[in-house]
Amino acid sequence: MAPCMHVSGWYDFYPSGTLSHFTNMREKGGSELARKNQYIMMGPWLHPGPTSDGDAGALGFGLLASKLGSGVGAHTLAFFDKFLRGKKADLPAVRYFVMGKNVWRTAETWPPPQMKFQRYFLHSRGHANGAAGDGLLSRDEPGSELPDIYIYNPHFPVPTTGCRGHQQLIMFAPSPQEQSLVERRDDVLCYTTPELKEDLEVTGPLLLHLFAATSARDTDFTAKLVDVYPDGRAYNVVCDGITRARYRKSLFAPELVNPGEVNEYIVNLEAVSQLFRKGHRIRIDVSSSCFPEYDRNMNTGHAVGEDARGIPALQSIYHEAAYSSYIDLPVIESAV
Repeated sequence: MAPCMHVSGWYDFYPSGTLSHFTNMREKGGSELARKNQYIMMGPWLHPGPTSDGDAGALGFGLLASKLGSGVGAHTLAFFDKFLRGKKADLPAVRYFVMGKNVWRTAETWPPPQMKFQRYFLHSRGHANGAAGDGLLSRDEPGSELPDIYIYNPHFPVPTTGCRGHQQLIMFAPSPQEQSLVERRDDVLCYTTPELKEDLEVTGPLLLHLFAATSARDTDFTAKLVDVYPDGRAYNVVCDGITRARYRKSLFAPELVNPGEVNEYIVNLEAVSQLFRKGHRIRIDVSSSCFPEYDRNMNTGHAVGEDARGIPALQSIYHEAAYSSYIDLPVIESAV
């Protein structure tokens, strides 16, 4: 195995996959040379890489994110000079871009060593449907709370609003995009923090733990991380994910669910580095579709592609003492 320079973007196909390759090579590479010489660079980029102006989707990340200002060329050339030409080069193991603050940071490990998980719980009085609902995201543990309920109809799926991956190159607007239209739907649950009293940097992997029940034998649950501005605008922050109910226990041993049974579903929202500014709010959107970025689940329990027609599913999201739905935010405490 050889030294590697891993380069990707927060809005590329699967940033957590690139980060996993980096960490696994450092731990399990086939030679000491390989294990000690893995490097990674993560920018605020779509699949094609940095743009001339540093923009991505509907947001701009400034000159330091651009082709000329990011230093991506110099960084990769330094790697080749070091290992192909024997030159000295001071290369940090990890170089990543903090969106929102729009600066580059370095670290020797991923996640950065100063990262600490802070657990945020989903709350509501049973009406978290849409951004105007009563969904709350807070560090307080839930007590006795009603579940949130919505109908997922595969023939009226939540439309993709800001996508990652190869679809950026075909027809869909790339992330990040404003989410207000989809957050008006009853089949999108919104859990939002109060206004932040201080800046909060979230840098690292994200997993959402949902306790949910469905009336179907199989269905999907989706989630995305959203930055809500003081004026109400809401932009998806790279992170989105989906889990299929039949794979809740294993990708290799699918198991249909018993309708009405409460199960834990873990939704992988990939990884991010985002500064949520003072006065902003952090939101988690939960639903069961994001079409056409993800294929619709027809809710029948049949194999993919067998059904021309699907059936609606009644979805219940629980957040009570016995079933505490939560997300662990990877916070850089030194930056708070």
